[in-house]
Amino acid sequence: MSSSTDPGAVGGKPTGSGASSTRRVPTRRLSQLVALLLGAWIALLLYLAVIELQPIPPDAVSWLTNHLWGALMVAMLAHLLLERWLGRRPLWHTALIAWGGVILGGLLIEAAQLFLPGRGQQLSDLTQNFAGACYGVMASSALVTWVRNRRLILAGTSVFALVGLLVAWWSVFAYQPTPPSTCPDDLFVPADDELAHFDFGGVDPTGNADRVPNTGTDTDTDLILTRGGVRKLDNGVQFLGLEGIARSETSAGFLLCNIIQAGVVSVEVWASTDALDQGGPTRLVSFSDGISPEDINFHLGQEGTQASVRFRNGPNSVQSMLVDDVFTETDRPYHLVTWWDDGTMHLAVDGVEVASEEVGRNLDWWADWFDMVVGNESTLNRAFDGTMFELTIRTAAPTEADLTAWHTDRPTSLGG
Repeated sequence: MSSSTDPGAVGGKPTGSGASSTRRVPTRRLSQLVALLLGAWIALLLYLAVIELQPIPPDAVSWLTNHLWGALMVAMLAHLLLERWLGRRPLWHTALIAWGGVILGGLLIEAAQLFLPGRGQQLSDLTQNFAGACYGVMASSALVTWVRNRRLILAGTSVFALVGLLVAWWSVFAYQPTPPSTCPDDLFVPADDELAHFDFGGVDPTGNADRVPNTGTDTDTDLILTRGGVRKLDNGVQFLGLEGIARSETSAGFLLCNIIQAGVVSVEVWASTDALDQGGPTRLVSFSDGISPEDINFHLGQEGTQASVRFRNGPNSVQSMLVDDVFTETDRPYHLVTWWDDGTMHLAVDGVEVASEEVGRNLDWWADWFDMVVGNESTLNRAFDGTMFELTIRTAAPTEADLTAWHTDRPTSLGG
């Protein structure tokens, strides 16, 4: 009587044609299923790498779409397939090939994102990819070493990978974010008009009024000065680096709805700094409700001698730009213009554009209920030490001629 061993066991070799034809097929089909699942996981990771709007699933399943888990699944499935196809090689050989493939794939994805607006390269992504690949080949190596029935390994891993894949795809498509704005249709002003204009030099330094009026539009969107931490000067308002702030009286909804509708904004500031070592960064002007990414629409600030610009371009995504050697002197008026147009943020200093950065997406993700604040953050922990002379907001991008003209047209409080 002839005998045969279980082909599902590692190293098992069936004898007899009948055993070969009836018992090898299930293992081959399971391998095909694993290959299909591997392709589906790779497709999911590639899709997440190129889409602009990342899903925001519940915390209970959000880990399924992060770099660590994706790299783990791909490395584990790839290693099991390599063990099936290259079974004569030592286990560590196939583990190294699978691990290296995942690491290389992660590097290629990060390189490709250089050409995708709004997608940056982060060291944390590569770190998670590295760790996930290690965990994946460790898990598959343990299965191959400790479980002799190969069909059991492939079947169990297939179920595990399939359930995770289905939940991950569901979390991607079911939790795509939607813009938060609910602006009405009757608030908008023409794009060529000044949406807001604040003359800080027009505040009576001897009076009790703590209001900086918006003379750009008729709508009441004035700024209210705190009584502490600010000093009213003849030509502007000095912020003392304490808890002083100028804040919109309610929210800046009227201004924000116009900006969101236009999809473009420019912010022009005349200001001087009293210290070149300010950090935070401090805030010259901001549309925000705090310092977390989800609490910021925009800010223009100072970080030492650098200018700091941030624009919100996604549900929880704020793109930052630091520009060197902007603030080089104290007690000297600077003319700063920053704007967002067609997915790119810009900064001009004294009539000349000095920096730009493509960040993609649009202003639809701005929240329309934030305050406009000057000289500090809403949380009162980003205090500016300097003087504000003038602030103008428009829903149009400046031309080179505009930048030159705006710089030439100095505020009257500065002798313009």
